Amino acid sequence: MLTVHKFGMGGADRVCAYIARGFAEAGFETEVIVFSPAGDTAEALAPLFGDDVKLTCLAGEGRSRTTDLIRQFPAFVRRLNAARPDCLMSTGNAMNWITTLGRRQSSLPDCRLVLKTTNPIIRAADNFVVATLRGAGYDRAFQAADRVLTLSDAETAQLRAAFPRAADRFRTAINPYVTPRMLMPSSLPVESGLVLGVGRFEPQKRFDLLLRAFALTKDRRSRLILLGDGADRPALQQLATGLGIADRVEMPGFVTDVAPWFARADLFVLSSVYEGLPAVVLEAMANNCPVLSTDCFPAARELVGTAEGCAVLTDADPNQLARLIELGLNRPRPTQLRARAEHYSIANAVSSHVAEIRDLS
Repeated sequence: MLTVHKFGMGGADRVCAYIARGFAEAGFETEVIVFSPAGDTAEALAPLFGDDVKLTCLAGEGRSRTTDLIRQFPAFVRRLNAARPDCLMSTGNAMNWITTLGRRQSSLPDCRLVLKTTNPIIRAADNFVVATLRGAGYDRAFQAADRVLTLSDAETAQLRAAFPRAADRFRTAINPYVTPRMLMPSSLPVESGLVLGVGRFEPQKRFDLLLRAFALTKDRRSRLILLGDGADRPALQQLATGLGIADRVEMPGFVTDVAPWFARADLFVLSSVYEGLPAVVLEAMANNCPVLSTDCFPAARELVGTAEGCAVLTDADPNQLARLIELGLNRPRPTQLRARAEHYSIANAVSSHVAEIRDLS
């Protein structure tokens, strides 16, 4: 049994679908508990789960995540006691505590608990009180778990050092980001000067940094396309206008298939404040699209900093990012990034997760 708040536009939701389907195809009876519906997005994702995964939605009307989790907690515990799963698995940071508490409150003493980390547990921006509370809460959750699956070896090492009492629980598991279709060579021509950004329009993604950097680049023939949507769209449009680049910036909205965009782009930029292991980086590499990234996830230097034609931004400085964009647009397109992305294929990731679950039995 896997737990998720609701299905949205993020890559974590596709990951949940790929893993659940992989468990079912490996012979496990698989159920996904959804705490809140998400309308059209949920319907769009449903086919990814296949016919053998049971989707159980607990809520009738979605509100804030905290409200949804609290309101539906009794129904969650009732479902746990009725289904009596052998293994209960959280699908990300937002679900770790509620999943741990659900296992604790249910009458399932032999149910194995698996947690997943999908965003940094330790954040530099947290003040002392927040950092202390988060640390104490996660320390208890990690100690209650039978296994904690991380996104990279760098993150595993970081968490073992930060939570020594749960050090033996942390294991790196490959996350399913790259589909077979992504690894197929594209016939689409690369558009010279096309810079791509992908993600929800919210402060975490820091698209304002990307816009300010793009405005500083010298080639006025280049274009910036931001794929996604969110509450920050009006502010980002206003910023582009104020910077004098509105005629070179496009925001076409949420796109379900980003592979053609990566095939066409000359450069992909990830400007986030923090990430876990961003799917968009692997999706870009699967198309041999070079990546510029802020140092926003534990494996950034290992994955991006050592890759052909790619670079990691050491400071959140528009001038530095502008220089890296200009360098990136003038380099030959890489040819070996696809091989690096293959490690994160759905097949490899499913095998990795199935092996971890079987190792618990």
